Amino acid sequence: MLQLFEDTAKTRALDWAVWDESFEYLRSPNRAYEDANLNLSSMRNIEISAMSLVRFDGSLGKTIFFDLQSGEPDLAAASRFEQKVSNPRFAAIMRSAEVKTGFMRVGDRVLVVAGAQVLRSDETGTPQGYLVMGKILSDADIAEALQLPAHIAPYGATDVPTVTRSAGRVSIVERIGGFGGEPVAAVRFSVPRSLHQEGRNLLWLTVGGVALLLTAMILLLNWRLRDVLIRPVAAFQAHVSHITASGDLEHFADAGRGDELGALYREFNRMTDELESLRAKVEAQSFAIGKNESATDIMHNVRNAISPVQAILGKLDQRLRFPAEEKVERALQELAEPASPERQTNLVAFVKAAMEKLQADLTQHRSDVREALRSVGHVDEAITAVRATDRSLVEAPASCDLTPVIGSSSAIARHSHDADVNVEFTAHERFRIAMPRVLLAQIIDNLLTNAVEAIAATGRGHGEIGIDAVGDPGDPEKFVRVTIRDDGDGFARGKAAHLFERGQSGRNKHRGGIGLHWCANTLNAYGGSITLESDGPGCGSRAVVRLPLASVEAASCDEAIGADAA
Repeated sequence: MLQLFEDTAKTRALDWAVWDESFEYLRSPNRAYEDANLNLSSMRNIEISAMSLVRFDGSLGKTIFFDLQSGEPDLAAASRFEQKVSNPRFAAIMRSAEVKTGFMRVGDRVLVVAGAQVLRSDETGTPQGYLVMGKILSDADIAEALQLPAHIAPYGATDVPTVTRSAGRVSIVERIGGFGGEPVAAVRFSVPRSLHQEGRNLLWLTVGGVALLLTAMILLLNWRLRDVLIRPVAAFQAHVSHITASGDLEHFADAGRGDELGALYREFNRMTDELESLRAKVEAQSFAIGKNESATDIMHNVRNAISPVQAILGKLDQRLRFPAEEKVERALQELAEPASPERQTNLVAFVKAAMEKLQADLTQHRSDVREALRSVGHVDEAITAVRATDRSLVEAPASCDLTPVIGSSSAIARHSHDADVNVEFTAHERFRIAMPRVLLAQIIDNLLTNAVEAIAATGRGHGEIGIDAVGDPGDPEKFVRVTIRDDGDGFARGKAAHLFERGQSGRNKHRGGIGLHWCANTLNAYGGSITLESDGPGCGSRAVVRLPLASVEAASCDEAIGADAA
């Protein structure tokens, strides 16, 4: 009840406080504002008895107080009202709150009071002060609000909120709190005991009726939800689960429903017809697609295996010439003719040195030829290992030693035409990988080919590739982690995932985009994985390969295993 009076006063105070004219008045007091607004007519219109405009610094205090019944100004009451609303304690309350309500005693009158900081109409500006409105609270006001006889009395020491029951009535005392929370008066009223009890009975009857009504509505709603929504959706979900498990695309019986679920069922049935048609087309095309992709994968891996052979044969073509052939022939001719002992000694030494150089070149040529033969063997394995006519056949499980595979594959980098590449391989254990050797070799070949191309793309003409193999930190008993690092041109950080997509290439070349796609799929089939990393263009790159272990040989290497080439 009392809150209703406070809310009304608060609304009226805000109407006047948040107003351009009030804001400007506090900044620069003027007679026009006072004549237009601070008068009896304005107070009667808003049913307010007292109003005061106060600056925070105390330099202005303008207050009016009217007896609305007689229409006469009450100067004494205005003075007392202004003293209360302009004292430092009240000003501190208003400085900390944009709006504040409460009750105040002025002489023998009790006022409901609302104060608000004065702002512009758009609620901007720094408030210079505040506006306070007060309305005299009478017994008639309380009685009208309660619809019961009531009166306001001074607050006494024994007056606390109480309810006293007698034989025929219930007497109630309610405290009226001051603007700062202090008591200023008390409201006293009483109701017939029978009326009070009837009110309580009516309250409980209303609560019980509402509770029963809500319970009935919830039960009805629950039944309708189960019948109309939950059971049909559960049946549809079971049908979809059956299709998922069996793979048979079957229609769902919609029972001719005309609602949204019926539309969903019909759309689902139409979709199953389209999927059945598409599945038939896909099955008809899958064999041809499988053959084409298999042939493409084989040719890509064969190209990688042949690259070292081409490089070795090119070097042999350049080296298979005896650079001092004419000088040796001339030296032999001179040895056949008489000459001084010193000259003969020099000629013999020259011929001997030439033959030693020839022997060293032949030794290197034999090593290169053996390397070429091993690469040709990789080609043969790549062709015979993949059964292009039937990809559904699964070969028997196989395993291989990681170290020789990496050593053989390093020939791709060492014999590159594009750059002079040095390869370093480090492993402190010998790992046996649960994969066929030919597939593992093809994966390493692909990665080393990409590393060489990245180095060549820098234009330096030389580079470094580092390979290390360690037990996988996440599961060293089951996996080995092989990291291949190069100092090539690298790539943007966000591009790594896209490089595994079919048709994507890190070199922006017309061919390619198959190797990494094939490597990722093959590793995934054997439980491994591959990720690519780079710190950005020009910062090199890293290929991190996670390989499944068949077993780990206990022998450890005291020194790193190196494979270096000029």
